[in-house]
Amino acid sequence: MAVLTRHEAFDPCKYTSGSWLDRDGQRKASRYIDFDFSALMKEAISCCSGARRIVDCRKAEGGFNKLFFFVMDNGARVVARLPTRLAGPPTLTTHSEVATLRFVKQRTSIPVPDVLKWSNTRSNPVGVEYIIMSHVQGVSLMEKWPQMNGLQHIECIAALGAFTKELASLSFPAYGSLYFNDAQLSGTTTLDNSFCIGPHCGTQFWDPSIQDNENVPQRSRGPWHDVASYLDELVNTGYESSVNQSSGHQGSLDDHLALLKANRRCIDLLAQSELVQNASGPTLFHPDFHTRNILVDEDDPTKITGIIDWQSASIEPALLHAAETPDFAEPLLFDRELDGNRKAPETDTEKDHREDVERCIKAWTVLVHVSPKVGKAAALDDSILRVLTDSHTAWKTGRAAVRSQLMDLAQRWADLGLPGNCPYHPNAEELELQKREFDDLESTQRLRFFLARALGCDTDGWVAADRWDDVLPRYRDLYKGWMESAKSSHDPEYPVSPEKADKLWPFDGR
Repeated sequence: MAVLTRHEAFDPCKYTSGSWLDRDGQRKASRYIDFDFSALMKEAISCCSGARRIVDCRKAEGGFNKLFFFVMDNGARVVARLPTRLAGPPTLTTHSEVATLRFVKQRTSIPVPDVLKWSNTRSNPVGVEYIIMSHVQGVSLMEKWPQMNGLQHIECIAALGAFTKELASLSFPAYGSLYFNDAQLSGTTTLDNSFCIGPHCGTQFWDPSIQDNENVPQRSRGPWHDVASYLDELVNTGYESSVNQSSGHQGSLDDHLALLKANRRCIDLLAQSELVQNASGPTLFHPDFHTRNILVDEDDPTKITGIIDWQSASIEPALLHAAETPDFAEPLLFDRELDGNRKAPETDTEKDHREDVERCIKAWTVLVHVSPKVGKAAALDDSILRVLTDSHTAWKTGRAAVRSQLMDLAQRWADLGLPGNCPYHPNAEELELQKREFDDLESTQRLRFFLARALGCDTDGWVAADRWDDVLPRYRDLYKGWMESAKSSHDPEYPVSPEKADKLWPFDGR
């Protein structure tokens, strides 16, 4: 998350923290928020007893929100958070985030911000929904992680594991998002005197780019009382995206929808199996559990001072969370061929780093299995997990990725002890098509990760504003070199025309 200070005279409404190498204009426009900044400052001052004015302000921007860090003349600090239209359904997203923060604070020892004031309607002086929260002391674990030694990494992971175990131990009667009982929503499931479970407000169920379409099944956003209904709705999300998004490397719409139908048949059978039923306990988890959202003590980074950004946190089948890996426990991604260092031996520094990463992965894996609910989900075979959890992202990843998942599942169906026969049976033509398309998909993914490492950008092409002028010419040089290599390529096993090379390039910036 990039930050601008008041000394840089930032525009509070525009997205100014960075630019993208892919769909830059579209992404910035979707993050623009038209609101009354002066009114927001007045609301912030009203939350701080004895404060009369703001003496410092800092803006931060993420994928779904704008944040303003205010310092008052009496030293008080608060944080104002404004959702963009990408954050989720209006009204529901803000209400649910506030309710979730209150619930987590009351039911666990997890340190989260206090909500001081909030509005989930545009009918207020600020003109948009907002949450004003207490300032949480600490620094980002993302900032401290590279400076920590191996023992500190393990101690920090142990502390985080204890927090996730607390969340996993909570019991819920349905899947959906948390709200206060006075939310006046229809079809909610009462949890207790204060909270209820209502519609899921996660972005996987509410895509702002999707318009009503008669070819899309009628939608249910929850709550759901069985895992089959929940998973069925994830498949509907895949249908919805497929019939509305433009074509590209993803393949033709008819072929993609046929794969989604096969995917649905597999998921319907999987959802009825005892294996999946046992791994689907309703579980509340943080939706973006990565180092950027974990605050630690400046002097002792093994002490967690806050877990922030609970937007879209929902109660979901445990298996969905088992499929997610925090960035502090992710394996290394290195492509020696694309990085131009294929035959170089591993240095001592690289070896130490690799071994530290491996220890972190093992530590997190052990902690995940400590919780019975999540442990059962984590024990599911990866071929089952991927089919169950990735159907709503199928259009983005491409039909080759969907087909690959289905093929893996079909091949292992009997060995996994699943009931009956796998509904998906690829023919010879599909197998040949898969080989070609998967090679292309893999090439694009390798290029994406190579560019992220070479340029120091995110895998979606995001570059911080203060690095843009340096990164852009380097990016263009890499694209030029890629195209020139395609023109001079004489590889008979994998011929790449300039047209195909341009199509494989992961970003639209040229």
